[in-house]
Amino acid sequence: MDDEEENVSYSYSFFHFHLCLASLYIMMTLTNWLQPDTTTQAMQSRMPAVWVKISSSWLGLGLYLWTLIAPLIFPDRDFN
Repeated sequence: MDDEEENVSYSYSFFHFHLCLASLYIMMTLTNWLQPDTTTQAMQSRMPAVWVKISSSWLGLGLYLWTLIAPLIFPDRDFN
């Protein structure tokens, strides 16, 4: 039985590495690095699509920061 009292069964560095890769992917799609040889006319996208990407990246960042800060703000609460 794995109750994870002494150490966890997964790697924190592996998780943070994948989270970094995901944020880099979102930045890549936001700045249109997928097709670097295109003209500036072809790189323009519609503003609702841009705002969906921006808001989703900020929401993801906010949720991630909350999971880091919440145990410090509420030390008596059990976050299991």
